[in-house]
Amino acid sequence: MKEYITLKAALFFAVMMSWSASMMGQGINGIVVDSNRTPVSSATVVLQTADSVFVDATVSKEDGSFAFSNSDVPFILTVQHIAYNNLQQLFRDASVGEIVLAPGEEYLTEAVVSASKPYVKVEDGKFLYDTRDLVRNHIADNAWELLNKIPGVYSKGSSVSLVGAGEVSVLIDGRLTTMTADQLYTMLNNTPADRVETAEIIYNAPPQYHVNGAVVNLVMRRSAISHVEGEIAADYANQYYGYGGLNANLRVGTSRTTFDFMYGINRKKSMQYSVIDSHHELNDALYDINQTERISSKYWEHDLRASLDYSINDKSSINVAYTAMISPDKDNLSRTTGNFQDSFNNKAASLGMHNISLNSTFGFGLSLGGDFTHYNSDDSQNLEIDYKNGTSGRIAARSSQTIDRYSVYADQSHYVGNGWGIGYGASYVYSFDRDYQCYDVAENVNQTQDTDSRLREHKTDLYFSASKQFESGLSFSASLKGEYYKVGEYEKWALYPQFSLNYSKTPRHIFQIGLSTDKTYPKYWAMLSSISYVDGYSEIHGSPGIRPSTEYSLNAAYIYDMRYVFAAFITHADDYFAQSPYQSVERLALIYKSMNWNYMQNAGVNVIIPVSIGKWLEARFTGVGMYMHQRCDDFYDLAFDREKFSFMGFMDNTFIVNKNLMFELNANIQSPVIQGTFDIGTISSVQAGVKWNFVKDRMSLSVYCNDIFNTSSPKLTVDYKGQNLVMDSRFYSRQIFAKLIYRFGGFSSKSAKEIDSSRFGH
Repeated sequence: MKEYITLKAALFFAVMMSWSASMMGQGINGIVVDSNRTPVSSATVVLQTADSVFVDATVSKEDGSFAFSNSDVPFILTVQHIAYNNLQQLFRDASVGEIVLAPGEEYLTEAVVSASKPYVKVEDGKFLYDTRDLVRNHIADNAWELLNKIPGVYSKGSSVSLVGAGEVSVLIDGRLTTMTADQLYTMLNNTPADRVETAEIIYNAPPQYHVNGAVVNLVMRRSAISHVEGEIAADYANQYYGYGGLNANLRVGTSRTTFDFMYGINRKKSMQYSVIDSHHELNDALYDINQTERISSKYWEHDLRASLDYSINDKSSINVAYTAMISPDKDNLSRTTGNFQDSFNNKAASLGMHNISLNSTFGFGLSLGGDFTHYNSDDSQNLEIDYKNGTSGRIAARSSQTIDRYSVYADQSHYVGNGWGIGYGASYVYSFDRDYQCYDVAENVNQTQDTDSRLREHKTDLYFSASKQFESGLSFSASLKGEYYKVGEYEKWALYPQFSLNYSKTPRHIFQIGLSTDKTYPKYWAMLSSISYVDGYSEIHGSPGIRPSTEYSLNAAYIYDMRYVFAAFITHADDYFAQSPYQSVERLALIYKSMNWNYMQNAGVNVIIPVSIGKWLEARFTGVGMYMHQRCDDFYDLAFDREKFSFMGFMDNTFIVNKNLMFELNANIQSPVIQGTFDIGTISSVQAGVKWNFVKDRMSLSVYCNDIFNTSSPKLTVDYKGQNLVMDSRFYSRQIFAKLIYRFGGFSSKSAKEIDSSRFGH
């Protein structure tokens, strides 16, 4: 209680300090527009005194507006934008009004030659991508689709990966959040793409983000004018089943306050089909077990978000948000047929997640925030098994998971002069997981035991960071974070160093090298001793005592002409964990269980080559070559030490007919890789799409087909030290999707933050 009062008092004091500062003057302000009076966003505005001494710099917002807290007159403004001519002018009034920029084109005879826009910029160790170009040159209606258009970023389902870094954290405006991957996927799918201003790729996340390892940070657009705007979107998809949804966004804003509301209702349906051929050795006998499994899932999902932003001044703001995701009637049916057993598994679930967050930033370098997440899942299962030897089995079970998670953070940064900056901060996360599983009926099945667990998790971190900018074009940042982690009886102190070195004498040649550390935590359910039965042969076991994994990453990159990226990476993960199948030596059962390995190592190189032909083709090639090494000395009754070379290639092509019509044709391929005892076969995919804007861009229709040739799901094989198994799930991966959008009021939607619930659920 004392800590809560202290935090509340500190927040109130910081708010009052910033409010007082904002009352001292309105400051210099204006709007940057082009010759057609269209607002120009992302223009750099530099403020100088009348005798050309630098004072401050900022970037124009989406509506072209900019502002400085300084109000001294006269002054000089220099305005720069890659697509326009530079402008420098003396002003004698703090209210500048409109600043008109002329197009940055040079006329040579009858040909028009425009400057080639930077493909990527590097600032403070961040790879910065202007999302306006991504939206303009690709089919991306929402923030999730936009995320997949960022070079080097790709997704599978709801997980996001980055070339050279594996899975990454996705942040919104750099905020500490607690959303799961599935919830993030849903929220970004409901957020229009043009709401994102900049995408930041950070291979070595600084400690103020309160996450370890690599980060994709989406920086959202802001508006300083009064407005009412919104969007209504309807979509339909077919992937074996037909399904769809309706989503709406509304935004109401003034010069200081913005209120956003979002609601979506979606009918979700899916079908998974797999074939298992298991050559199972037991007591010196070989059993050939063949079975096919069809898993269908159907449910309604309701997504709700409301948020309020208040700008105290140009550099200080407060945000409060409520997010909810509810699926009241999730129904999963699994039918398995084969020569060992036939089974029917009916699972029903009711899921709910509620999150409330408060985040604040202040002009003197202070950031404070916290959030609370409540998650609940109530499940029931009825499993009926008919074995081919004439016996039968039955399970009727109930389970529930309730998780309450609290987090708070505080960060402070200072500019101490001569190019030096320092920062320090702390965060604390507490989670309480209540899990139970109760068997009402358990006939002719093994290892059925009621469980009722309480799991408390504490994570505290403190950090200090320093950075330096040199006039030579060299810059560096370094930090050290100390972490205390405790879950159940397991506790550990750890130090996480981070280092980034950048050199850019000219924009044509940029070098970067960085070291980072990361930590990955298992799902709460995976840390328990419960067992879930998939059918009469397959089981999922919990792993009491499973440890978090720690990953060390070293990355280096060279960027030529702000367009071509050449990079190399090395990662080493101690205590890496993954779920792998194992044919039991005690009975005929296929057990899936997450286990810690000694380590996993990856090393490789990657290139990103963009190609533009006129104004009608935007293409990009991404290639990755990688060496993999995985070792585990304690994998049941055997060990593995395996190595593999692999390649991934991505080719993205956008054909632009005019500003209202474009086509896409994309392809990717991955050569065989390994995961523990698994050999994962080649996977590939071809996607095609079209987007049409009409009614003066008020409406748009997007239609595309993912995985045209049904080749994106792999064939998995285990043939290692007596384990012999083939799993083929290369079915029903083709998807046809259509989305119709209507925008009103010059829409600029609000994005939701990421709430990390990736460890929730069974």
